[in-house]
Amino acid sequence: MGGIEVITMLIGVDAGGTSTRAVALDSAGRCLGVGTAGGGNPVSRGPESAAAAVRDAILGALPGGAGTLTEGSSDPVGPADATGPAPGSDVMAGPTIRAEVVLAMAGARAFFDRERVVNQLAEIGLDASITVEPDLLATFCSGSPEPDGYALVAGTGAAAVRVQGGRVRATADGLGWLLGDGGSGFWIGHRVVRAAAAALDGRGPETRLSAMLLDEVGLTDRVTRNAAGRLTALQTLVDRLYQERPVEISRFAALALRAADDGDPVALSILAGARERLAQTLRAVHRPEVVGPIVVGGGIARRLPDLDRVLQAAIGGPAGADVADVSDVADVSDVADISDVADVSHTPGPVVAVPDGAVGAAVLALRRGGIAVDRAVFDRLTASVDEARRHAG
Repeated sequence: MGGIEVITMLIGVDAGGTSTRAVALDSAGRCLGVGTAGGGNPVSRGPESAAAAVRDAILGALPGGAGTLTEGSSDPVGPADATGPAPGSDVMAGPTIRAEVVLAMAGARAFFDRERVVNQLAEIGLDASITVEPDLLATFCSGSPEPDGYALVAGTGAAAVRVQGGRVRATADGLGWLLGDGGSGFWIGHRVVRAAAAALDGRGPETRLSAMLLDEVGLTDRVTRNAAGRLTALQTLVDRLYQERPVEISRFAALALRAADDGDPVALSILAGARERLAQTLRAVHRPEVVGPIVVGGGIARRLPDLDRVLQAAIGGPAGADVADVSDVADVSDVADISDVADVSHTPGPVVAVPDGAVGAAVLALRRGGIAVDRAVFDRLTASVDEARRHAG
């Protein structure tokens, strides 16, 4: 009569609103596999769809799928203490796969259905213990193994955190499109449509954004006016945009980035305002005594020109550092110039851009498993995740 083999795995999951990424790990900090699935945030996707996405991403990360780990040879972290079959039983059970799962997600604790996720993972053969962590902590840990520093994310929304001792100690913004998210994709997209509409309405300066926006929504007639004398294209644009969910306006942020590349002054001004809003958010969590890397993530943060310089100047750049123009033709009043309050008392840490929080979720999973993540482990993990992603295509 033998005991039941128990295999323990460490799994980090970065569950975003658009996509979910999972990383399976061994005890040396090497990536055994990566998996991706649809949005895993229960706020935006609903508890059932989110749980299924987490399951599918984890299944994709397991070497060969969960079934191969029950064949007997794989030992990702090491066998745990074996337990024998129930007294009187003559049935040999297969290996039990225990999974220590760290799930990083944004603002979803109140909506997170732990039991549903555990049951979904049981369907693929995993006895899972789940720890939920902030997504911005995973972002920070994707860029550095240091215990202290800052993370700033700007995608559809925007937020920043201060990390001390490996934990989030302060958070700013992330308040959503109505109350915050300054400098985010929504913030930029909103100003794109305002500036384009103002130009078409004769209330604002001409800008390439007008034609680009009309092209984007498929409006080709730029001449015809209705009975009230308003451009038909503008009225149609207004009607269409007001039928959409407000957050969908974030897709127009890409127009500002393209127009700015061509030197459009209105687009350049909008992006300057976005940089300053993000700098303000970082300043809100900054403390001079906490020095460390500034890890930035999200599609907007990674594509916004000159963001690293503005962030460093805002929290401790050299005296007299050039601070970007914060004018906004759509609404100048809601953008403040922070150049006169830059902290010059210390040298800020480096700005590190990361594609997502997958590596950071893996770092948190290793730490959860009692494994110290120093620079060597971090570099090995990052390299192995990158390699696994390349193989996954």
